[in-house]
Amino acid sequence: SNPDYKLYSFDDSIGICYNYKDISARDICTALYEKSELMVGYGSFQGTEFIRFVTINYGNDEADILRYFKQVEEFVEKEM
Repeated sequence: SNPDYKLYSFDDSIGICYNYKDISARDICTALYEKSELMVGYGSFQGTEFIRFVTINYGNDEADILRYFKQVEEFVEKEM
């Protein structure tokens, strides 16, 4: 329900596919990697590119997932 995000995945998916603030998924993922912030991938489907955050890691809980999104948001605000 955040207007900065566009969600492409479906309920009960093991991955969250999304775009953030209309910034290229490739640019965000590359910058996060190059600045040693996070390692997250991107993909495309039917010509739409998006960030792919896989949530299947056994150790992740809701707080970890929310922390991930907060880290992405803060990074984009500061670096992009």
